[in-house]
Amino acid sequence: MKGVIKKKDRYRVNAPVDTVAPIVEGVDTRPAKLLVAGKRVAAQNRTADDLRPIFLRTGVVTQAAGSAYVEMQNTKVICSVFGPRQTPQTTYSEKGKLNCYFKYATFACHGARRKHATDAEEEEYSGLLVQALEVSLRLETFPKSEVEVFALVMENGGGALAAAITCASLALSDAAIEMFDLVPACSVGWVDSTIVVDPTDVEERWGAGNMTLATMPSMGEITQLLQQGEFDVATSLEAIELCRDGCSRVYTHMKNHITENIK
Repeated sequence: MKGVIKKKDRYRVNAPVDTVAPIVEGVDTRPAKLLVAGKRVAAQNRTADDLRPIFLRTGVVTQAAGSAYVEMQNTKVICSVFGPRQTPQTTYSEKGKLNCYFKYATFACHGARRKHATDAEEEEYSGLLVQALEVSLRLETFPKSEVEVFALVMENGGGALAAAITCASLALSDAAIEMFDLVPACSVGWVDSTIVVDPTDVEERWGAGNMTLATMPSMGEITQLLQQGEFDVATSLEAIELCRDGCSRVYTHMKNHITENIK
């Protein structure tokens, strides 16, 4: 009808005037080559035995007894330590207890978002954290008590477990928990018939196997060894030596950081 002014519909959201095409992520396919002339295409052209630059910081969570932050390019982990505090159990224990909780942030991994609920991989990594760190602590110094470590991966660019072990050990030292030694960790990957140190998430996804190792370098002991994928005996032995060498380099960064903070 002419002369009638239509009223604005307050219950309907008007579409924008300008529209854009939806962003569609590309299909996750394997690169043609992960190694070209000795350079790692998916790792900023690092050589096979190069580590990513590492950034360490302690005391980042003021509410915790100790905390640490580890960043290795696109891998970022933050750890908080609470305790020692009395265990809820009534039975007396001469040694303390270490509880570790590993968690990915919902936005940490490329692709699909992680769920808020703890999944099987996170539960497994929580147990591996306990195994890697427990032997480095003097548990007899806090009987009938427990220490809790929370490791949160904010971005996973590869080597999340190794970074979490390193970060948790640094956070425990920041909490003044008595330790036999720091526990650095390093991972290697089996990519295009070559062992590469500190693999990225792309190399981990498309490689034939991965290995993560944690050590106490000053005592010459291995606290944790996790191997996934296909490795023959000779390759496994070579991978272990490369992991231990990588752990020694990470250990140097950890000691230097602690020394600088003491000064």
